[in-house]
Amino acid sequence: ALDDRARFAAWPAEPGTTRATGRAGALLAEARRARPRAVIALLNPRSPGAGYFERFGFRPGKPLPAGGFSLAFDAVAVATPTGDRARARADWFDLLWRGVPVAPLAGSGGDPTRRCGALRTWVGAPGPWRAALQRGPVCVSGGPLVTLEAVAPGRVRLTVRAAPRHQPKRARVWGDGRLLATLPLGEGRNISSRNVDVPRGIRWVVAEVDD
Repeated sequence: ALDDRARFAAWPAEPGTTRATGRAGALLAEARRARPRAVIALLNPRSPGAGYFERFGFRPGKPLPAGGFSLAFDAVAVATPTGDRARARADWFDLLWRGVPVAPLAGSGGDPTRRCGALRTWVGAPGPWRAALQRGPVCVSGGPLVTLEAVAPGRVRLTVRAAPRHQPKRARVWGDGRLLATLPLGEGRNISSRNVDVPRGIRWVVAEVDD
């Protein structure tokens, strides 16, 4: 915690690990020194009055805030039951634009009144958590499993797998923060696949599905 309000987490943690407080840069540096293989995650960055981005005045496309603001974390929560998805997407895309390899996370938001596990983070790589998150692929979801695969130079394949109770309707594919394609998905299908052309020079691609 930062000043008992802005929230970070690190895992795995040693038994008996205690809560720490302090300025962001020093706290994150100490966490990385103490647990070099741990995943350091930023939680609830836009909580009103308390979220890390809110407290420092971080804004996409603007210079980074002063006063100890640090981006030395591995993952950021982009999907929670009560979060603003469009704003979380804008924040995350801005970090990627800055060259910060931050993985997305989903979670229940720390609210004990909500169903635990309604939103999950899927990691499709073996090995230690931090390395797996950095390599990807990573999917945050409340149901459908979404994957992107490079199938040829300048082309990716989007695949959406869903249980019968889920009916994903539409997918959007983003490249470097620019909307590349909006694709209808076959209703009644458990698996839908689409190819998407990616212009030369695009550094990163993200898919988003409406359930």
